[in-house]
Amino acid sequence: TRRRTGGAVVRRRPRLPGWLSMGIVLLAWLYMAGLHLPNDGLWFQGDAPRHAANGIFWKEFLLSGSLHPQDYALRYYARYPDISPTHYPPVFYLVEAAVFGVLYPSPYLAKGIVLIYALGAALYLRAWLRRWVSANAGWEAGLLLLLSGFVCWSHAIMLNVPAAATSFAALYHARRWIESPPGSAANRQFYLAAALSLLSTLTYFPSVIVSLVILAWLLVSRRWSLLFSWRTVCVAVVIALLLLPWLYVLLKWAPIHMGFMKDSVQIARVASRWVFYLKSLRQLVGPLLLTVSGLGLVLGVAGRRWRHESLFLLTFLCVAYVALSVLGEREGRYALLLCMPIICYCSIAFQSFSDWLGRRLIDGNRTYRTALLATVAAVLFGAQGWMASRTPVPRVQGIRDVVEFMEQVAPDEPVFYDGEFDGVFTFYLQAGDPEYRRRVVLGAKTLYASAIMPTWNYRSFVSSVEDVVDALESQAGCRWIVVEMGEVPDQNPAARLLRKAVQGDRFELVRSFPITGPRPFRINVYRLKGNVQSIQVVDLPFPILGEGVRFKVRPIQR
Repeated sequence: TRRRTGGAVVRRRPRLPGWLSMGIVLLAWLYMAGLHLPNDGLWFQGDAPRHAANGIFWKEFLLSGSLHPQDYALRYYARYPDISPTHYPPVFYLVEAAVFGVLYPSPYLAKGIVLIYALGAALYLRAWLRRWVSANAGWEAGLLLLLSGFVCWSHAIMLNVPAAATSFAALYHARRWIESPPGSAANRQFYLAAALSLLSTLTYFPSVIVSLVILAWLLVSRRWSLLFSWRTVCVAVVIALLLLPWLYVLLKWAPIHMGFMKDSVQIARVASRWVFYLKSLRQLVGPLLLTVSGLGLVLGVAGRRWRHESLFLLTFLCVAYVALSVLGEREGRYALLLCMPIICYCSIAFQSFSDWLGRRLIDGNRTYRTALLATVAAVLFGAQGWMASRTPVPRVQGIRDVVEFMEQVAPDEPVFYDGEFDGVFTFYLQAGDPEYRRRVVLGAKTLYASAIMPTWNYRSFVSSVEDVVDALESQAGCRWIVVEMGEVPDQNPAARLLRKAVQGDRFELVRSFPITGPRPFRINVYRLKGNVQSIQVVDLPFPILGEGVRFKVRPIQR
């Protein structure tokens, strides 16, 4: 359109309605959520089922009114050894607990919470784009939901998407605080940023990198005076005090996790760590949008219009990338937070193309310009939608059938389980046992034990088939033995002895179930002939806490 002011002709670009970008984001989310709707989200063994089980545990703990969390957790673990309430902070689990309390424990509800977090991340990205890139931007936020990384990890009950969403929300409000003039509006943004930073850290501890990004923003924008205001200092002290109890819990109950951070200086010297997340971003984002974002970075830095925005985004990317690279643990999913600035650069590239096209075409060709821009946008979404549909998301099927069978043949008995997917089996049995009538006994606690990984601090408690049978009768107290049949790691001789033992005449094969997942295998259900001892006190080894650390507890009861 044209507008005359004192005889001068001023061009004004038509502004897209906000509902259009909102609708595009919602449609992208519905498409992404529907791609793997039957997937229960428990496929990432062993973290995903434990994140789901922790929600049930926190619900039960809060409703119990217990004032002894350690004793309650150990007794609960003795009945259902799939919980891990000390390795991760509680915010996501409290959300799960609220949903499970209002409805019922279900992995689909837990995965639904993750999907809602993904939508929240896209909506915050839409708000960011419309505020700092262009009033006509915002629809590009839908591309975030079609990235391979978001498609995969939004369909898993994991903490990475919730942490990335909450972290980006904190950064959005932090930037508004930094750029706002002093006053009540700036204070409101500061409190929101502080609260969301705390929530993100209490969702997933590596989210503390958000604080580093905010600090870097204050420095590059020359607003470091905000760091020394009484309000900032008081809020920082409050956040530190709220985090200290969880730091203590980590130090006491998850020392291996804390050990990952000890050698950061030595880790930083390893060259391969500095390129790891570059390779991961190729898988998370894809070559198409990485190329478009690279163009947006060049155009943003070279042009005056988006130079300030590019500086903020580049600071965001660099600080977060360096922080992730020096972490002891490396996983591609940790870099989900980096996807937001990448989509912002894609938006800058598109808006630059739109401006260039507007300067090239006269008003008479406005319809042609609009059609061309819509075509380019449709091609971007079409390409990403196609890649999203081809993103592999594992799914484990058949274990629920095993649990339903065990509920029929052993409605109030303990069940012994050994195999890679013990967390999935235990979660489903736990979710269907609100009265604590059943119990799961793991081979990984009775016949052998390790810390996190199968080979870490590995300890075997049996040395023969006879030892296995004796342990099942006198220590496990189980006549129902459920075993995954397939390849057993060479480092686990106790698991091989168990599979040899169940082939003997002391065991009866009752039923075999085919399981599909990352690899096909079978789960066999055996019945141990003869009498077994009734176990009242469970002896639990915890190699993760040190050599010989064990707890003897009674399983929790109603």
